[in-house]
Amino acid sequence: MLAAGLGLLISTANAALIDSPARVVELLHNQDWQQRARAVSYASASALKDDKVRSALIETLVSENQAHEQWYADYVAGKNPLGFNKTKGEGYGEYYGDLVALVAKQKIPGSLEALVTADGGQQAAVSAFGSEAARSMIAHFRLTKNAFNRVAIIRTLGKMAKAGQITGSLKEDSKALVYNEATKDHDPEVRKSAVENLLRFDKDQAAKVLKVIAESDDRSYVRKTDNVKVYPVRDAAKKELDKIQK
Repeated sequence: MLAAGLGLLISTANAALIDSPARVVELLHNQDWQQRARAVSYASASALKDDKVRSALIETLVSENQAHEQWYADYVAGKNPLGFNKTKGEGYGEYYGDLVALVAKQKIPGSLEALVTADGGQQAAVSAFGSEAARSMIAHFRLTKNAFNRVAIIRTLGKMAKAGQITGSLKEDSKALVYNEATKDHDPEVRKSAVENLLRFDKDQAAKVLKVIAESDDRSYVRKTDNVKVYPVRDAAKKELDKIQK
């Protein structure tokens, strides 16, 4: 009974909100991600108003992003076939998502770049900073080698264009990125994502680009189920052309 009671007390203490800004910062700087997760989950509203806590949140997100980038580089090099979250252990993905969501919710000045470079953070950046996020995403697309991020950026820019969240020169710059760079990207998943978002920017120009891609993209593989050679980017372009013709 005593042991069970003690366990309950410890559990309750761990779940209590953390009001001390210094303690929140200490946890965010801890080498153990589970301790960092405690800070993200239990920092009180008053602690989150503290400038040092807010700075530490950005620093933590930047550090997590850098770890993701290193994993991706190793993954591409064949050094680590496992997904990033699996290398960190159960619960890490939830913590990382909560960190991104918290930074976005707080709308911390100076956090835009960290949100844009986070895996899955692009939409959170839009929620926090609106159209300003598009400019940052365009810049990051040209810097990152992470294909997952480039795909997410293209999809997010496409959503923003469709929703009318980007206009004028910003929309033209986003369109130019999708049309002129993403469709020629070395990664086929990025090209496919670009193909699937062209119509959100310009129907007339899209038709011309899609016709070329539908006939020339070189990404292919042999489907195991029927031993047929498949061209996924070409097929995606043909589907988009069908939408125009309907």
